[in-house]
Amino acid sequence: METTLENPSPPNRTCDYCGRPISGRLDRKFCDVNCKNNFNSRQRSAFRAGVHPNAGQIIKQIKINYEILLKRQVQKIEKDATTYINKEQLVKDGFDPRFFTSLTTDKWGEIWKCCFDCGFREIEDGNIELAHFPKQAEL
Repeated sequence: METTLENPSPPNRTCDYCGRPISGRLDRKFCDVNCKNNFNSRQRSAFRAGVHPNAGQIIKQIKINYEILLKRQVQKIEKDATTYINKEQLVKDGFDPRFFTSLTTDKWGEIWKCCFDCGFREIEDGNIELAHFPKQAEL
């Protein structure tokens, strides 16, 4: 008995995003670029949501805080020197002291919150003290 090898007909394949039939290469997963982009976008969103639902907003606020501190020229403050700013003014500019990248202590044992290398701490009179901690931005 002689058997012949025939090309099997391609399986009915559908788009991984929208379910429409697709043709072409056998390893093709999406019917068009839009479906591919939408699929990947949802995958990334699902991953971020698994990390923390507010991760994107928190990171955005940390960046805003850092930009505000940079405008106050915190990086130009000399070693062991500080400057002061009214907390209400910083908050009015969009600063939120709840969000920062690290904590550090100075040589007097005071605890500082840092947005990368820009340190801040709230003091009793409604002001915020600013200082520069370059090592806080190192890996």
